[in-house]
Order: sequence, then C-alpha cells, then structure tokens
Amino acid sequence: MSVLIETQDLKKYFKTPRGWLHAVDGIDFQIQTGSTLGVGGESGCGKSTLGRAVLRLHEPTSGKIFYEGKDLISLRKSEMRRMCTEMQMIFQDPYSSLNPRMSVWQLIAEPMLINRMYGGDKDALNRHIEDLMDTVGLAKRLVHAYPHELDGGRRQRIGVARALSLNPKFIVCDEPVSALDVSIQAQILNLLMDLQDERGLTYMFI
Repeated sequence: MSVLIETQDLKKYFKTPRGWLHAVDGIDFQIQTGSTLGVGGESGCGKSTLGRAVLRLHEPTSGKIFYEGKDLISLRKSEMRRMCTEMQMIFQDPYSSLNPRMSVWQLIAEPMLINRMYGGDKDALNRHIEDLMDTVGLAKRLVHAYPHELDGGRRQRIGVARALSLNPKFIVCDEPVSALDVSIQAQILNLLMDLQDERGLTYMFI
C-alpha cells in the first residue's frame, strides 16, 4: 500500500497569557492508503488539535504535511480548499456540529452546493442525497427533519453523510462516538468500518 498522509516534525503552538502552549510538538507519522491510525491520549493532550492541524483547520506552527506526496503546507488557501474535497472530518458532538436551522436535506447538500458538484442539476443532487442517506442508514422520510427532532445516532449519521458527500479519500474522526449512548456507539463504528471496506477510505481516529 502507498502512503496517503505523512507528517514530519509537525508542531502547533498557541500563545496564552502564560506563554506558549505546545499543543502538538514534533509529531511524525504515516498512514497507508485504506488503513486506520488511532491516536490515544487523555483529554486535553492535543489529539483534536493534531487532527485539525493535519487538515489545516489550525495552521501548523511548523513542520510538514504530505498528502499523496504533495506538501499541503506550501499550498495557497484556494488550492487547499480544492484539496479539502478529498479530506473531511467527523466531529465529536453531532448536535453542536450541525446547524439547527437546516434540515437533513440542507445539511447533506451544503458541502456539494458550496463546491458546485452538480451545478444546477437538482435531480442529480437529490439522487446523491438519497444514496448517501441509504448508505449511512437514514430513512428517506427524515429528509425534511431538523437535528433537534432526531436522536444522537441519527445526527451522527448526518455527520457521516456530510463527510462522504464530496467522495473523500481521508477522514479525520474526532471521537465520533464519545457523545453517543453506548447502545449507538457500536452501530456508528460498524458503519465506519463497513464504509472503509466498501470505499477504501483512510481514517485517522483522534
């Protein structure tokens, strides 16, 4: 297998009233295509910052990030936006990460509309949304529902559908089941593993 993601001496520091906080300090790793990297550690140790730095949601202080051999740090913001279609994130809290004023259809469609995936072809967009809902196990009758009308498991399935909507190769999963009931956690993890087998996805669990 080839290397999809690699970091070299990756650092992310934050300036605080007490000085510099070394949230990520010299991290090196490689993730093979189609595999999963799990990052362990106690709460507050910098796992989420690491995941966001890899996607450049937090700009790294220094170091290198390579995606399929391409140096992401050297990319301009416009180039990085195009790369973001291949790299997505599933967030820890499925409720706070979803806009409560948007329906399921709007939430799943949003990334595709922003990236003009289907231009003005609303039928093709609707078919893709229906396929994504089927893929993540969301009933079509929920297409016009809002997040507050759904349980945590269904909300997180929306988050998974959003992450899949742009057909990414790499997904950072930020404790994607920690906010869910124990009975739902296994369902979401099994879904993610099935998607990896079906689509050859590469994961980083933080």
